[in-house]
Amino acid sequence: MSHFTTVKTEILDLDILKRTISDLGFSMKENDWHIGHDGQMEHIDLSVRIVPQSHLLFKKGVPGKGYVITAVVETPEREKTRRLIQMIQQEYA
Repeated sequence: MSHFTTVKTEILDLDILKRTISDLGFSMKENDWHIGHDGQMEHIDLSVRIVPQSHLLFKKGVPGKGYVITAVVETPEREKTRRLIQMIQQEYA
């Protein structure tokens, strides 16, 4: 079963974010589309596949604010995803 979690961040620079994700060994896709928790298609600035059915989705928030991360995660992967988000935030800083 998939679970959606949203985290607001202080991540402001997409280029540094992409470099951070690459340095951590993950592949990513820019300008992607994803079905949101409400069933509607939404534009995503950056999508990172964690495992086949789990993704981190990065979308620019309010102008001047950081990116919002939405984790679409299979239940067994929740703790791994939480740690990955922390790693991305730490490496980005």
